[in-house]
Amino acid sequence: SLTQEAPEPLSAYAVRIDLKDPDVRFFVTPQNGEHDRETDGLKTTTFLKKYGCQVAINASPYSPEGEIEGEPRDVLGLSASERDVYSPANGEWGALLITKDNKARIETPPFNTADVYNAVGGFHLLLKGGENVGTIGEKHPRTAVGLSQDKRYLYLLVIDGRQPGYSLGASTSDTAAMLRALGAYEALNLDGGGSTTMWVRGEVKNRPSDGNLRNVANCLVAMLSGPLGPPAEIILEPEGIWGLPGAVVSVAMEVRDAAMNPLGPDAAPVGVRLNGATHRATSPLVLELGAPGRHVVTMVCGDVTRELPVNVADGPSGLALDP
Repeated sequence: SLTQEAPEPLSAYAVRIDLKDPDVRFFVTPQNGEHDRETDGLKTTTFLKKYGCQVAINASPYSPEGEIEGEPRDVLGLSASERDVYSPANGEWGALLITKDNKARIETPPFNTADVYNAVGGFHLLLKGGENVGTIGEKHPRTAVGLSQDKRYLYLLVIDGRQPGYSLGASTSDTAAMLRALGAYEALNLDGGGSTTMWVRGEVKNRPSDGNLRNVANCLVAMLSGPLGPPAEIILEPEGIWGLPGAVVSVAMEVRDAAMNPLGPDAAPVGVRLNGATHRATSPLVLELGAPGRHVVTMVCGDVTRELPVNVADGPSGLALDP
């Protein structure tokens, strides 16, 4: 974390990733298939629970904004996920391009994507050949990426803003200067404002200016594929169930270690505790809802437990039509 009290309050968070570490790999939000637009808008935390990772930031600008998760989004700029280049360049806006073996570069169009495995587009460059090419303008929350001159280190930076007394934000020139101080030689401004989010090992590090997380179009995430640790958390989707007697529902289960690496069912078998006994379970867990009331199903993996609240209504309370 980086803080400044004078002349204006500023709070920022940065992560440096060694691109030569063989245990590091990257992932970008994939396209949404046959749905409208290019991706489905998700909060950064929802995306991470779905895919699992250690570090993530919001990435490209997008349209439209929306408060409902899952609504389709257009990515405004280059975006690629595991060789699938599903969004083209936007004007002169730059992008971070990463090959499968983690060779990274920051460029402006036209892009050669022949060797690109993952990519996220942003706005204009902040550093070019070590020179600050940002502008002294309005201060806002910022998300940005930078590369060292030898291209060994990737820097992820978020700067909080629009919060007097805590952090006012930064101009693009300020952001460039901060990245250069961290060791970057090339840098790119990503989507900022209320979208600015950094997630590290299970925790949102910064304070988004909207007071909550936006449903962004894509994220850039880093994962560690090194030795796995013991079970630390059981992830459930959904995290709770509401329904009527006789309804059949399914619950996806995944066990992760302390570094958020997913553990397979052989390495981390899950049991369901019912009526004092524990039974082996596989994902998805299928449940048939019984008597009305509030119930709890307990999942167990080693020393880790996770409760699934199950609320069974005694009948429908009304009827709603949409639209």
